[in-house]
Amino acid sequence: MVRNRGPGGTLRRGLAFFVVCMLLVPSAGLVAADVVGSPDLDTYATDKRVTAGETTALTVSVVNTGEVEEGSARNPSLHSEVTTARGAVLRLEPGDAPIEVQSGPVAVGSIPSGSAVPGTFQIRVAEDAEPGNYEVPVNISYQFTDRVDRGGTPEEETKNVTRNVTIEVTEQAQFTLVEADTDAAVGGSGQVSVTLRNTGTGVAEDATVTLRSATGDLTFGPTGAAETFTGDWEPGTARTFTVGADVARSATLRALPLSTTVSWTDSDDRPAEERISLGVVPDTESRLGVDAAETTAAPGDSGEVTFTLTNDGTRNLTDATVRLTSSNPGLTFGGAGSTTAYVGDWAAGETTEVTVEAAFARGVEQRPFPVDATVAYTGTDGRDANTAPVTVGVTPADEQSFAVVNASASLRVGADGSLEGTLVNEGPGTIENAVLVLQPTGSTIDVVEREYALGDLEANGSSSFAFDVSVASGAKDGPRQFTYRVEYETNDGDRTQSDPLYVRGEVAPQRDVFDVSVERGSFEPGESGAYTLTVTNAGDEPVSDVSAKLFADAPVSATDDEAFIDSLEPGESTTLRFGVGVAGSATAKPYPLSIDFQYTEPDGDTKLSDSYRVPVTVEESSGGGLFGLGVSANTAGVVVLPLVLVGGVVLWVRR
Repeated sequence: MVRNRGPGGTLRRGLAFFVVCMLLVPSAGLVAADVVGSPDLDTYATDKRVTAGETTALTVSVVNTGEVEEGSARNPSLHSEVTTARGAVLRLEPGDAPIEVQSGPVAVGSIPSGSAVPGTFQIRVAEDAEPGNYEVPVNISYQFTDRVDRGGTPEEETKNVTRNVTIEVTEQAQFTLVEADTDAAVGGSGQVSVTLRNTGTGVAEDATVTLRSATGDLTFGPTGAAETFTGDWEPGTARTFTVGADVARSATLRALPLSTTVSWTDSDDRPAEERISLGVVPDTESRLGVDAAETTAAPGDSGEVTFTLTNDGTRNLTDATVRLTSSNPGLTFGGAGSTTAYVGDWAAGETTEVTVEAAFARGVEQRPFPVDATVAYTGTDGRDANTAPVTVGVTPADEQSFAVVNASASLRVGADGSLEGTLVNEGPGTIENAVLVLQPTGSTIDVVEREYALGDLEANGSSSFAFDVSVASGAKDGPRQFTYRVEYETNDGDRTQSDPLYVRGEVAPQRDVFDVSVERGSFEPGESGAYTLTVTNAGDEPVSDVSAKLFADAPVSATDDEAFIDSLEPGESTTLRFGVGVAGSATAKPYPLSIDFQYTEPDGDTKLSDSYRVPVTVEESSGGGLFGLGVSANTAGVVVLPLVLVGGVVLWVRR
């Protein structure tokens, strides 16, 4: 058959080639080339202004400006895949800024390119922060797709970057209450005086002070509020505001609540306001003044509290009784929240001391604990009356403190030792019936007695101590921490204990009790004789009743395998002799023997040592004997050998 090779055939071949090429061209849904890109993150603070001493929220926005670095323009759907930051977590760090970060990491999720995602942190600005700009580091951890290859497979990466946000500590006015008082008595009228101080760093411009009562027992005119314009208020300046007030007849002698609000404009013409809550006690003819409160009770202990009180009123008090009430369970009076002390007749202006028993709970902080003091008395009309309560702070006495000095540890693996030192009572008081307790130190260290009686110790007094300790053979050598506590009697006879006292000690590596060296240990095949060892006490203590046992394996045998030493002082040496025999078939080379020791320690304990390996050397026979028959040079007497026929002559061989 003849095929057509004319123009029609050429056309058909061209169409076929075009179809094949079209089949080889990637479809629009496949990746024609690798797509490469990455997120590009930066941060800024939404509101960077903060003031010294404030606790505020700082919002950090993360902006992503990531771009595609390589890739086909025919696949824009993959652009966001390589430029989006996923699973982003923000961590705010103080850096050199005068702030404390009070919140943890913030997860913000995915951040596509071209978007900004906020994260909010709680911060506390230092009271003494200087005005100015500060850089605050923000760590950002996230995942992203670095590349999508031609087959559509992504390559994932995790990255951590740190960016800075700028905060500005601005000059800002802040106000603190200095004093508040009133001379208005119950059922009467008078003045309320409030003294405030600008403790901030900025000027309060066009300041206005408003006093507003929070109870119907105290009123400022018909509106219940009083407002005073004070103008510009410089930092560090205190100002007193006095307004007329009325106290209701039904009011009790307690602090009547009111608020003071200062409104002003800051240096940027922004309005600002601060509200302070306070209270004033109506005036009375009988007033109690608290001059001091001192205690001998420390945290976790009991003692006395002495209050120095003054009748600050204008009248003499009859049958006066002081009542003291603690509002904090950390301070109690005889196990209760309150107590009383009888004073009797108390003249106006007279100062007296009241002493009561008190106790502080264990672990309380070294800070003032509030106590309300009131005086119940009989008035001139014969009726019972009370002074207004006065609050005073009672601070615990310094906690009893101890220290361990000159501490030493004589410890070695597999041996008995000791822990020694000196306990110092750093005060402030004397302790009675004190015992030093060594806390458990693990299964490999055994303490014979964990308590050491110290007796009574005055402040700044000291007492030495020592604990016998045994370290197991399986223990590890190296540094160890030992914990002590001091148990002693409190003022009320109860037992208490100190905070832990930590002391570091070293456990030395295990040391052999004996050093063993070979003095005579060479034999020829078939020879037997004395095997001599030098044994030295390598320990720190003498040993006695030392029984030595020698062990051998073929071709070496122990013909006399025991020896005895009456005693060995530390460093002392002695010689032990054993009987050893070597088989005639033994090859010339060193062979191992082993020896162990059973001995008695100074405390009467019997111990068995580890096995010591020592060599016995088999040497070549000297001379080789007659005609190479291997006669031993150490063989005593006459040895008759078998007849030797040499050249038809029978010979007797005599040695």
